[in-house]
Amino acid sequence: MSGVEPWVIAYLAGTAATVAGSQEQKRDRKRILNRNLADADMTQDKASDAVLQEADTLAPAARNKAMAAAEEAAFARSMSDAAPAPGASLVDTAQGGGAVSSDFTRAKSEREGMEAGRLSDVTRELSRVRAPGEVAVEQSSRRSALAEQLGSMWRNQRGRSQAAQMDAEAVDMPGYGQIGQLVALAAVRQGQALRRAGAMLSAPTLRRAGPRARSWAPGQVAVLALSVRQRSLNGWPRCKV
Repeated sequence: MSGVEPWVIAYLAGTAATVAGSQEQKRDRKRILNRNLADADMTQDKASDAVLQEADTLAPAARNKAMAAAEEAAFARSMSDAAPAPGASLVDTAQGGGAVSSDFTRAKSEREGMEAGRLSDVTRELSRVRAPGEVAVEQSSRRSALAEQLGSMWRNQRGRSQAAQMDAEAVDMPGYGQIGQLVALAAVRQGQALRRAGAMLSAPTLRRAGPRARSWAPGQVAVLALSVRQRSLNGWPRCKV
């Protein structure tokens, strides 16, 4: 690379290091943001699954199944509440405490069976009436929990997104890129200084140098210009008269 000034080489090397450092900085920032986007997609998928799962409960088949389950649960609770105490009877008779005939015992058993059937029918009807309300209450409770869950997921994801954005903005250029910036800036300043110094060299001086001036590098011209300027400031030596 003969004829190329050192400051030009330094400028090119510094610029290359700066570009490489800037590209690595962009890749690091992109990795942080891409991770956050993947996390947001995962959160969105979880939220969608939760909403679709709740929507499935509104299908006719699922609702009928829930109604039947609620009715059976209500019937079991009501029968348990209405059942007589151990040793007690559904039929209260004045002679239940003493000796009774077989006809009385048989009639009492038949009456108890009739009362048990009637109680079962009434309880079944009441359970059928209560089932829709219980299903509605359960659905309302689930939807409230779902709304709270979705709100919590959204708040957490927003916090993570803001943190990721700040992390991405805080990524600095690698050290070699920063050094490259300084080297390129210093090289530019050196080149400007050499050009100004070269402009200070007068044409008569170059003509006086003759053919040698064609082989001078800009750095040599700058040194000569600075030397000429310094001598002009200090005054050229003169012969005493």
